[in-house]
Amino acid sequence: PTQLYDYFSDAFQTGNQFKNSVSLSGGTEQITFNSSLSQLSQKGILPGTDFKNYQARINSNIKTSDKLSFAFNTAINNSGGSRGRAGRFMEQLIYWSPRYDVRDAFNENGTVKAYTSDNINPVGQALTNKFNDDVLRVISSFSTAYKPFSWLDLNHTIGVDAYRDERKATAPAFQGLEGEYSMSDNGVEAAPGL
Repeated sequence: PTQLYDYFSDAFQTGNQFKNSVSLSGGTEQITFNSSLSQLSQKGILPGTDFKNYQARINSNIKTSDKLSFAFNTAINNSGGSRGRAGRFMEQLIYWSPRYDVRDAFNENGTVKAYTSDNINPVGQALTNKFNDDVLRVISSFSTAYKPFSWLDLNHTIGVDAYRDERKATAPAFQGLEGEYSMSDNGVEAAPGL
């Protein structure tokens, strides 16, 4: 070969992470509150990976008298992104040859490049075989405190902890195009292209 590539360095990208947050609190003798918002955005070192997280929280207390008070608390968390398969990616990368540029991942017809059916471009597979998740969780409670006597406290709390978890795995189907190899992780047996 006229050139050898440093495919271990070339296969990864520079990751980054940004987090923004703001919080507010205040109140009076009768009413107090504390709230916060935050956002996290992360780009992974594996090609095509990212993660995002959004959080909101509010806590409030209302004291109507020396004997009666209420509290309301809610926290919302939404997170997810495009996950990589680090173990599979590294395994594929170990078998990649330095004579081929790992960043040159796709053929002109859009299929993932390979030099044999056992050596399909790991960057191309990472960018096409995706696993995305999206998790939303809400935790909320309302409580009442009543103190009829100095020696007696009555408390009642109700709450909810609910979540939604969506996960989706996608991969290209084998199309039988010239130069295409079926990828083992897309539900089709590995077979050389035409």
